Amino acid sequence: MLWNNRGPGYLAGSSGVCGNTNYSYLGTPGPATSNGFDLSVHALAGAHLRASLTVSYAGAHYTHTVTQNGALVVREGEAVGQLPWVVPPWNVTALLEYSLPLPGGAVGMLRAEDMFRSRNPGPFQSDDPESLNYNPGVPDPSTNLLNLRAAFQRPSYEVALFLNNALDSRPVLLQNFFAPAGAAATTLRPRTVGLSASWRY
Repeated sequence: MLWNNRGPGYLAGSSGVCGNTNYSYLGTPGPATSNGFDLSVHALAGAHLRASLTVSYAGAHYTHTVTQNGALVVREGEAVGQLPWVVPPWNVTALLEYSLPLPGGAVGMLRAEDMFRSRNPGPFQSDDPESLNYNPGVPDPSTNLLNLRAAFQRPSYEVALFLNNALDSRPVLLQNFFAPAGAAATTLRPRTVGLSASWRY
């Protein structure tokens, strides 16, 4: 195991605060297990309407308590990862698509896609005051992204009008309080309206 006392940072491993000294713990915090499932359902609701639902779950946790020179690194049962870089346990995507044949071999299509990502509830090693990786943070909130699309299709080309992030959702994501500037975060791209065209030859 390697240690670095030059200050907090994410140097190929985990970082945190132990007492009055800043450390970077370089290495694997310990053995872990990940359990989950994927489920996908597709259905034709009539001649023109197609629906699909995809659900996935993944729960990854450390399986052993690990110490280094008597100091706690990670506790059994804590979630894998360090804030804010932790994965959402639940991912759900729902899709509805309506297509209608038009004169001249054209097709009109309406599509709605909704993507949900859950909040990871932890517990996290970086929220454990006894851990060498103690570095309190904030997990991403649950998010919901709705995209809409209307298209006119012919065998040789397609013209589409799209509305991404139709609900204009702007959650605060990837909050990092130890970024070079002192703090950093990001969010989803704001509501976006656009027109696209493609030609096949």
